[in-house]
Amino acid sequence: MKTKLITFLLFGVSLPAAQFLVTFNTAALNTQAGMIDIQFNPGAFPAVYEAGTATITAFDLGAGSLGSISSGPDGGASGTLPGPLVIVNSDFFNGIVYNATFGNFASFLVDFSGNAYSAPGQTILTTLSISLIGTTTISAVADLLGDNLLDVSFSSPGVNFTEIPEPATFGLMTLGLAGGAFLRRRSS
Repeated sequence: MKTKLITFLLFGVSLPAAQFLVTFNTAALNTQAGMIDIQFNPGAFPAVYEAGTATITAFDLGAGSLGSISSGPDGGASGTLPGPLVIVNSDFFNGIVYNATFGNFASFLVDFSGNAYSAPGQTILTTLSISLIGTTTISAVADLLGDNLLDVSFSSPGVNFTEIPEPATFGLMTLGLAGGAFLRRRSS
C-alpha cells in the first residue's frame, strides 16, 4: 500500500501548463494592410469575476510587419508588441489595436495566470481574443474556464493553441520517473 501511495504521489503530481503557442494560417490575408485587435475581458463587469492576466510575447507576423498603435492601450493593458504585452482583466475593455501588414502566418506565446485560469468552476468567463482584420477576419479566441482549462472552439479555422509545458513540469516528471525506478529496484 505504501509503495502504491508513493508511486501515485510521484507520478500523479504535475503542474498545469499555463503557456501556449498560438499560430494562425493567414494566407487569406497575405500582403494585406489591416488591424490587429487584442482584448482580454471578463464576461461581466463590475460583477464578481475571477482576476486574470494574459502576457503575450514573441509576436511574429512572418513576412508581414507590425505598424503603429491605432487605439489604446485601454484598461489593464500595458506594454507593446512584439512583447511583453501584459493585459489584466481589470476593466470591461482591456486591450490594444495595432495597424499591420499581414504575411502568410502569425504566431505568439501567451501565458495565463490568476484565478480566471486556475480557480475551479468558473461561471463568469474571461476571454482572450486576438483578431487579425483585413478583407476577412481571423480570430484566436480562448475562454478561460478555470481548472487550468481553455475553450478555444470559437477560434477561426487555421488557428491552433498548443500547450508548452513549463520547465517545472519536466522536473516533476523526471523526479517521478526516478522515484518509480527507485521503488521498482527496491522491491525487486
